[in-house]
Amino acid sequence: MTQFNYLPQAGKLGARATSDPIVSVSRKYAGRPQISTLTFAGTPTDGTYSVAFEDLDVDNITVQVVRAGGTPATDTDLAAAFVVAANNDTDLRSFFIITSAAGVVTIVARENGNPFTLGSVTAPAPGTLVAATTQTSAPVNLPMGIAVVLDGSNLKQILQPASGATSFQIQGITWDGQSSVAATVIPTLGTTGDFESPFAAGSMVPVAKVGVYYVHPETNIAQGDKVYVRLIGGVLGQLGNVDAGPNTVLWTNAQWEWSGLAGQPTAVRINAPGGV
Repeated sequence: MTQFNYLPQAGKLGARATSDPIVSVSRKYAGRPQISTLTFAGTPTDGTYSVAFEDLDVDNITVQVVRAGGTPATDTDLAAAFVVAANNDTDLRSFFIITSAAGVVTIVARENGNPFTLGSVTAPAPGTLVAATTQTSAPVNLPMGIAVVLDGSNLKQILQPASGATSFQIQGITWDGQSSVAATVIPTLGTTGDFESPFAAGSMVPVAKVGVYYVHPETNIAQGDKVYVRLIGGVLGQLGNVDAGPNTVLWTNAQWEWSGLAGQPTAVRINAPGGV
């Protein structure tokens, strides 16, 4: 039977869980980007679908899609045509990553902490066009014990993962940075508050890349289970063992080290790819 050398943090979130060798780096957390959506719905109708990008560093930019003679045919086609029109604007292309799927346009700011507004949203009835913000750019604390990825606009910074992140992009997990090893004890599952001691925007964050660490899983875990990382909904970057389709991604460089309950300290073994 495999034996593990557990450390004496009584299951403290973000602590090392065994005396196995570790690799850790320190990177700046600079907040998060705003993410907004535009949903084309209702009955596709001839006329002009229009949205103004406001509160930018330049004058407001209006993007329009004109449907005539039944073309673009579907809401999905209208969304795709909007993406093409938006990406044809040099400023918008430099400010945002704009994509679409199934009639929904997703707009991700390339820089953290820069809010924007989607205004003057119009569509020819009975067609509809609805704008929503799914993630604000307001500074929020980065939780401990979650997976993180690189900031696409600054590769020396880290962010919580978001829709579309891949296993290779995951750089490791946030942890408490304590490397000392003392007498060994088996930790007791407890109710230490989820995501305790979070990291403020602008702070330097220890990122564990190799080793075994305590995290709070979002689901009940069995030893040896695969590790899935939350990308949409819930706490972004939280680990679990359930494949939730596009809402999670399988982290091929991680495995659950021992069994545990949702929201209680459980050890995960990670071996993240190249350095950040």
